[in-house]
Amino acid sequence: MNLGAWTRTEDNTYGFNKSPFGQCSECSKAACHRIPSEESKTGYRLVCRDHLPNYIVFSPFLGQQEKLFSATERYVLGGGGAGPGKTYAGARLWLKLFDVEQSRYEEAKSRGEHFQSKAWTLFCRRTMPELLQVIDDFLTYFKQIDPDAHWDSQNKLARFPNGMHVQFAGMEHDGDWKKYYGGEYTIVVLDEGVQFTKKQIDQIDTRIRSSDSTLSKMCQLYILTNPINGAAGTKEWLRRRFVRAADPETTVVNKVKLADGRIIIAAQVYIPCNLYDNPAYAEDGSYEATLAGKSVFTRRALLLNDWDVDEGAWVGEDWDPAFHVCDPFSIPSHWPRFKCGDYGFSSLSSVLWIAVSPEGWHVVYRAFNCKGLTAHALAIKVKEIEREPLRWISPTGKWVNVTGPEWDEENDISRVQGPMDASCWAGQGESADCESRGDQLERIGTGFYPSVKGQTFREQAGDIIRMRLRQRFPDAKGKLTIAGLRIFRGTTETKMVDEHGKPDIVSPYKSIPDVSFDEKNPEVWQSKQGTNDHDLDALGYGEVGHPPEGVQDQIPEVLDFIQARQPLKIVSERINW
Repeated sequence: MNLGAWTRTEDNTYGFNKSPFGQCSECSKAACHRIPSEESKTGYRLVCRDHLPNYIVFSPFLGQQEKLFSATERYVLGGGGAGPGKTYAGARLWLKLFDVEQSRYEEAKSRGEHFQSKAWTLFCRRTMPELLQVIDDFLTYFKQIDPDAHWDSQNKLARFPNGMHVQFAGMEHDGDWKKYYGGEYTIVVLDEGVQFTKKQIDQIDTRIRSSDSTLSKMCQLYILTNPINGAAGTKEWLRRRFVRAADPETTVVNKVKLADGRIIIAAQVYIPCNLYDNPAYAEDGSYEATLAGKSVFTRRALLLNDWDVDEGAWVGEDWDPAFHVCDPFSIPSHWPRFKCGDYGFSSLSSVLWIAVSPEGWHVVYRAFNCKGLTAHALAIKVKEIEREPLRWISPTGKWVNVTGPEWDEENDISRVQGPMDASCWAGQGESADCESRGDQLERIGTGFYPSVKGQTFREQAGDIIRMRLRQRFPDAKGKLTIAGLRIFRGTTETKMVDEHGKPDIVSPYKSIPDVSFDEKNPEVWQSKQGTNDHDLDALGYGEVGHPPEGVQDQIPEVLDFIQARQPLKIVSERINW
């Protein structure tokens, strides 16, 4: 799945002396615009910024901005990093409608008929002061589109002779969505989307509709944003709804069944972009230098499109998916292994399988999450999992045999032992003969035993986990690129359903960086109702029993930045909602 940072399979970004889309047809500079050309066989030609004709009011940059502008999905999340021109392009999305409506207007006029468009674009930021520069920019060019267009300064609204409207508005207060509740909007653009509450987004979405059969097919909600903290819960919701639903630029199909049996498709897509998609910023370099000099949090969020970094996360700067998440490989049979678990019935149960290299670094090679299973049912599931070999298919289509069966069939017991939450052995359990949950796990042969758990458990576990996250071991070339704790992608994922009934994929490489620190004790992670800290708890039980011998040499200061910019291929499961 998408891990948040740099996920392109090829480097098609702008930069000094780079021409990712070829050279300008007029000079040797990098082409960054596509303009109509009757002389070209393709119907267009590519030009640089200097040779963009004055008569063209707007032409999106080749690459991500062009993809953002041409997206047809009902829901579009655009952005991630800072500087790609999200706002600039977003404030011009109304032009998609204008071309269509102006053609309809002129055709009707040529037939002597009257036509008034019902198209209405709403561009929102959380507060009106944030719109001042956007509106000022709009006023510099909208009359070039049609000199007879009228601007209503009081309502921040432009009306064109063909009947189309473009409106700029704010939703400063949580209930301000009610101001637009009677409206009918064709395209709504929420700029700096993380600043809006989920309720505001949901409610404004209900106003995107059209009684015009042509416009009803063009209805869209654009959410343009950086992956920073904003309104409570919005970043996490966008991350789960868009970023983690599929690979970038992959259309996810949402199917809605109506009361009469019809199936309506409402597709969505995430289109990432950052300053490397803006030729002006990429060539100049000064803005990149500004961001690169900021904290790890800021650098990864605004420069590298990293949705998994959160200043409130317990792992903080110690977590970097470029080092802590890797493709599966075959686990040598002589490597020691252990597993660890955290039990939950109404909440999640988590089981992690961990292998130990001869050098001492750990890798989580398998994981399983579930909800609503009794201890007996969980034990049976663990048995089923360990009886089968674990295999993974690489991006090149090659099968990797990660490990063979880990269940001893002759003795009917697991070959991989490890700690489970000690509370499973506390008091009487759920079986008819009053066995504790732990007793049931033992009786079925899972190899679980009570974890070490006390008042200082989280402090001890936290120190060890942080130490492993910071450890770096040399790879085959002697470079310090192997982290003390790594998690396989692909073989640690469990398909589940979230609290809204939507398909979700749960994995420790997702849940661990999501857990916040405890405000009363920042040294430990937060543990409360509704928090998925189960993978982290399970990992803590396991690591307390397998502490590292010492901290290895640390990673060079900027290696995480360099590593994250490398092309990274990721295989994902497609989710059809």
